[in-house]
Amino acid sequence: MIQDKISGIKVFSATKAREREDLGNVITGWMKNNSDKRIIKTKVTQSSDEQFHCYSIALFWGEPAVTPQYRLEGVRIFSATKAKEREELGEVVTDWLRDNPEKRIIDTIITQSSDNQFHCYTITLLWGELL
Repeated sequence: MIQDKISGIKVFSATKAREREDLGNVITGWMKNNSDKRIIKTKVTQSSDEQFHCYSIALFWGEPAVTPQYRLEGVRIFSATKAKEREELGEVVTDWLRDNPEKRIIDTIITQSSDNQFHCYTITLLWGELL
């Protein structure tokens, strides 16, 4: 099996609700400043303890084993911990998609974690350019 040649990795992480949602802008800014790095893989994890819901995303760059069909350009993260917020999350994402028709969604990642009080549900949209 042919493997990707990974040259490096950048990990982004946030534990608070506002930080999780702002993380997409942080990642997109990093990607713009590091446009020479070809993102070939992403990995998202989410976990919780008694106090926090930790969301992490790792971007791997290097040389892909096969020619990719797209170039990753940005990330948008939507997160909700309260029941009403979770119920409305679909409409929030739909509104963002409607307001950003130029973004070509190339992957979606959904994660969930729970503690004694809350269930954190996160939708991650990756967008980019088709090659």
